Amino acid sequence: MERINESDVKLEDVIYRQQGKVEVYKVKLFRTGETLCMKKIYVENIIDATTFQSEFLTMALLDHPNILKLRSASLGGYDREVTHILIFMNFCEEGDLEKLISNRISKKKPFKESEIMDYLQQAVDGYAHMQEKNIAHRDIKPQNIFLCNQEKKLLIGDLGSAAKKDKNTGITLTGTPLYLSPKLREVFLKINTFGNMNINHNVYKSDVFSLGLTFLYMASLKSVKDLCILENLQDKINKRIEELPDEYDKIKQILMKMLIVDEEDRLDFISLRRLVNKGKTVYELCDKIINSYQNIEIQQGFYVCEGCNLNKNEADLYMLTSGVLCRDCLFNINNKILPQYDLYHWFDNNIHQIDRNTFSCCGKEICKICKTFHVRPGINCFENFSNISQEYETIIFFCKQCKKMNQDVYMLGRHNSYFIYCENLHYQCLVCNKLYNDSNHEVCPFLFSGISAYI
Repeated sequence: MERINESDVKLEDVIYRQQGKVEVYKVKLFRTGETLCMKKIYVENIIDATTFQSEFLTMALLDHPNILKLRSASLGGYDREVTHILIFMNFCEEGDLEKLISNRISKKKPFKESEIMDYLQQAVDGYAHMQEKNIAHRDIKPQNIFLCNQEKKLLIGDLGSAAKKDKNTGITLTGTPLYLSPKLREVFLKINTFGNMNINHNVYKSDVFSLGLTFLYMASLKSVKDLCILENLQDKINKRIEELPDEYDKIKQILMKMLIVDEEDRLDFISLRRLVNKGKTVYELCDKIINSYQNIEIQQGFYVCEGCNLNKNEADLYMLTSGVLCRDCLFNINNKILPQYDLYHWFDNNIHQIDRNTFSCCGKEICKICKTFHVRPGINCFENFSNISQEYETIIFFCKQCKKMNQDVYMLGRHNSYFIYCENLHYQCLVCNKLYNDSNHEVCPFLFSGISAYI
């Protein structure tokens, strides 16, 4: 994850502002010209701030094509007082699902069932990935689901309410009132009368209900405000679904499962993913084959290569710790990650140059991806950096841009991102050593956060 501050960007537009609670801006990153979304979440104390930051660092580990990538998360404030959390994510120029649905309403142009199913499959796959990482979104609504690639690709965003599931996650009231699950709505309606109340709910099943309301709105092109009253809610939901066009047969069956009022009978995202993909030939990963560099041959179906994003149904695929690379991408990686620059081993105030041919030093293997020793086998580079102490021996090298100016300047910033920089703010990639804007670095973050060790 990068480190981006307010001073690194130019404010271009105000997207949303709730005084004293949250501010969202469209900004431009000076060093690359990229358009980003900056969100400032105000906190009351340092404990809340560190809790938020810890959760956002967890979000940084989410690596899925339908989840908006968290670029930076840091504490902010004035006069040494922490007042807010600052997060940066990629900006989606094409808007969100609310905008898309509103356009269809104004044009009186309903969605085809195939369009709705395609969006639903993408959304469910993204939320199921979050559930597998024990992360709940907790504020699903059309405004938090974004679009790109000419409105064909869906991106889950606004992770400001997302949280790692623990014993407290299922007892807090979080979300937008219109899209709350029945259990949460019941508490929401009582809070004004009785004050704070304890909640015991399944956060993933609550999120499934919120997503169900979102797609009922999309399929019917009608607001779901009439479903805010809990009395006879299941009958009202069933009636709304039955009123959908006859050609929506599959989406009606799925919405019936998502919008079950009784939480115990409702699906979570992992179960919902199996239902949504029923009849679709997809190769599913399992724990037994997710071993570093285990090679398998696909017998049926296909899987999308994480590097080139192409469906591969004939070539061999390589199963890594967080996904799949095809034979072609894996073949090209060796040339990308072997350094073409001098490396030095620094320990106990001694420094010596490393032989790039052997790529080992002092009797230990050096990871070709993160250019350091792993503190223990079986962890990926991102986890490795979080376990390295400041005194731990490491591998260092000089900024190649400064070298051109005959300056020996060390690269910095290696403990939280695969992008590194020097004191002159020259940014380059730790994995492939190319400049920030000299490549789209499609494989580098995958390698950095996904492979236990590269030997």
